[in-house]
Amino acid sequence: MWEEKLGISRCGVPYRIYLLEDLLLETFPKHRVFYFPTLFRVTDAKLAVLKEKVFRDGQVVLWGPGSGISDGKTISAEHASRLTGFQFDMLDINFTRRVHIQRFDHPITDDLAADVIYGSPLSYGPVLYPMDGISLGLAWTKMGKTYSGLSVKDMGAWTSVFTTAVPLPADLWRGLARAAGAHIYCESNDILLADSTIVALHSIQSGEKTIHLPGTYDVEDVVTGEMVAQGVDTIRFTLDAPETRVFRLV
Repeated sequence: MWEEKLGISRCGVPYRIYLLEDLLLETFPKHRVFYFPTLFRVTDAKLAVLKEKVFRDGQVVLWGPGSGISDGKTISAEHASRLTGFQFDMLDINFTRRVHIQRFDHPITDDLAADVIYGSPLSYGPVLYPMDGISLGLAWTKMGKTYSGLSVKDMGAWTSVFTTAVPLPADLWRGLARAAGAHIYCESNDILLADSTIVALHSIQSGEKTIHLPGTYDVEDVVTGEMVAQGVDTIRFTLDAPETRVFRLV
């Protein structure tokens, strides 16, 4: 078995964390969305693994700031282009990272509000700005330059997405997952955990909650043992925060 860590999702899409070497295992499961937040150094061997296992089957790949910027010996925009498929302008500066979403006619962003700005005040560099593909948001920059901060590019067998800023808001993660065809368990920004038999939701906000299941199940409350519903694809319940509800799917 590969080493994995179950992620705690606030966007309604459970995730797992793997080592890059895990991609080589025959038991590695299929995913619709891949996120490489800190893949700065990319050798020929690493690129070969990604081409074989990731750049295929319509999968969506999100690259964090600085992805592919080094081949282990030098730093350049050309190295990042080789990995991500984007052409870049690289500014050799330290700068804060923020992105303002400004295009809402793309599947990744069509459910976002008009005021979405994400990123952080942390200053670091060099800065890579994608120069081609479809720009979904503008980066906050220096020297009067207008650059894209979030771009998407159809690579034929897969889709490449590059962001100049992190962290991404939950609504944007849902957009990425939805565009990739991944299942969205819930639309609220609550904490969600799920596998093939268990789904759990925790929230600090009281109210009506909805969990969308990937199929039809009988649903049992793990804590009380009560049968909540039978033959359903949706769980609806009232939560009295702070509270966690855990359900077994049978």
